[in-house]
Parts: sequence; C-alpha cells; structure tokens
Amino acid sequence: MKKYLEGSCTASEKKLVETWYEGLSATSEELDEATFAHNLDTIKLKLFDQTKVKTVKWYQSPYTVAASIAVAVSLLFGIRYLRKAPAIVEKIVLLDQEKAYILTSSGDSLNLSGLELGEKASLNGMSIERNNNGEIYYSSLSTAIPQEVKIVTPPASQYRFILPDSTKVHLNAGSILVFKSDFSNENRIVTLNGEAYFEVNRLLNKQGEKSPFIVNSRGQKIKVLGTNFNVFAYDGDSFSNTTLLEGSVELQALSGKRESIILKPGQKVTLDNKKGELTFNSIERSASIDWTSGYYKFENESLDVLAKRLSRWYDVEIAVDPSVAQLTFGGRISRKEDLQKAIEILEMTGEIKVLLDDKSVKKKLIITNNN
Repeated sequence: MKKYLEGSCTASEKKLVETWYEGLSATSEELDEATFAHNLDTIKLKLFDQTKVKTVKWYQSPYTVAASIAVAVSLLFGIRYLRKAPAIVEKIVLLDQEKAYILTSSGDSLNLSGLELGEKASLNGMSIERNNNGEIYYSSLSTAIPQEVKIVTPPASQYRFILPDSTKVHLNAGSILVFKSDFSNENRIVTLNGEAYFEVNRLLNKQGEKSPFIVNSRGQKIKVLGTNFNVFAYDGDSFSNTTLLEGSVELQALSGKRESIILKPGQKVTLDNKKGELTFNSIERSASIDWTSGYYKFENESLDVLAKRLSRWYDVEIAVDPSVAQLTFGGRISRKEDLQKAIEILEMTGEIKVLLDDKSVKKKLIITNNN
C-alpha cells in the first residue's frame, strides 16, 4: 500500500492493489487510467502532506495506530469518497474571496472590495486608495478629527492592506483590526480580534528613537520594532498563538503572573486565556502563515478547535459532539476547495460522521461519533 501511494511499486504490485480495490464493490464503475491516476494524486496530497521535515497524517487518534493499517484505511476511504462523495451540503461558498469593510466610529462605512484598481475614495477625513497592484492604502488628513477605525473581514473572506506607516497587514476570515485615524509613526497601536499576519517597518519617531508597533489582543500585548509575525487571537477562543518569523517580539500576558517574554524567529508562544500562562513551542515558520497563501495547515489539532477554524473559513455553524471533540487531526486544506471536500476528508477516518441540520436558519453541521 505504502509503495503504491508513493508511486514506487512494480506493475504487478500496482495491478494487485487495483484488483483488490475493484473487488470491494461489485457495483462500482470501472475507472479509466487517467481518472484513477488523478484520484490517487489527490488522495496523496490530502492524506500525506509532504514537508521537508516529516509526513503529516490526515488523522491521528489519541491512541497509537499501526502505520500499515492507517495507509490501508486512507487508501480505501480516499478512493471511495473521491469517486462517490455523499452530497451532505448543497452549495458551499468557496474561500477564494477578498472582501473587507472599513467602519468608523462616526457611522461611516465603505466596502473595500468594491474599489477598482487605481480608484480613490474619501471617508470622513480619510483617504483610501487601491493601487494598480490591488493593494489598499489608507491615510488620514491632518485636519480631520481623530476617530476609531475598524477593518472587518466577514467569514469566508480575507483581505490585505497597508497602514499609513507602510506596515503590511493580511487579515484572515472573521477578523477585526481597530486603530485610530491619526495612526502615524508616533502612534502605531492596533487592536486585533481574529488572525492577522504583519510585516512591520522599522521607523524612528520625532526624537530619533525607534518607534514601537503595538498589537493589543485578548489577554496580551505585543510590542515590536520591525519584524514579520502572525497573531491568532479570537476573543471567543480559549487560547491565542503568536508566531515570529523574522526580527524580535516582546509579548506580555495581561493576567495571571503577567509574564513578559521575548520571542526568537521560529518560535510560537501560546497564551492560555483563562490562566494567563504562556507556553513556548518551536514551529516550521511557513506553517503559521500557510493561510496567507491559500492553505490551512494543521497538526495534532483537536476536532473542537478545528471546527471553529472551519466555521470561520466557510461561514457555517458547526456543532461537535463531546464524545469526538478531542480527536486530533493533521493535514492541509486548500482555500479553493469548498466545505463539501473538507467534510469528505474528515470522514475518511471512519471515526466521525457529519450531518446537516436543515432546520436551522443558518447552515449548520453536526459532527458526531460514527459508531
């Protein structure tokens, strides 16, 4: 099985595996060579996310599972689901959306995704421009009265924009970034509820001193001078993650022992929002910002946490049965795939089943035990 998935088996071994699969169902239609090869490639991409360090399995139970059994089950479920996927969900919105809104405390709003290339817009003393590269620039008139500004990405959407100090921000689905309209080199402070990737410029203030860039989020304060980092901090979650890619970051917990730590590149710190405790982890740098390239990569992630992420990505309510909430998964989902495909991937494990609650006003999925 393993050699078949890797494409290293002999012709006779390949025939043996294909004959075995075709014998599983007398009613299954015969696959032509091209279709079978395409399906197999898709299975390998989903079940075995090849990295430079190691292979990530799509499913990892809390208990030890023999590798040979995992490969056999993966192949069986993969081909079956790719050939005959059950239509649990009708039409699910795709994730390939760039959408955001800007809101001011005075009540004004603007749909940023509605701006054409090269178009400029004014909003209560603020100037907003979308350049020919599609990037959104924001600036405020010096005579304007300072006010609170929010940039909001709805579920199933993302957005990139540039702050007045040239800091680049990529905001993930269901996130809110708040700052003052007089944001400048002297006042680089933002508040985040959600997930964002920041590329911060090193700047000096009027006194010639390094001007810090500060990110406030639930239970923590992050202070940087010039660096690239990712913050995952949704108000409703039990934890927050901050991952440093380049430069240096100082993070302080605002509860518990109010610990303060310095992160080094390649480190991730997790904040327990209830206890205020910080935990260090080393991480593959690219994994934390995979989502900015259109992928969602996760490893040893519990189903209840995974469900929250998928809920934001696809704008769908997901309820998880407590009996399966702590099952752990690992893998990679493309942003271009719809929710139906994500469901098929999760069900390949045979441990869970996903049901559609068509009685609820908003589309709702229920994940429960398959036994």
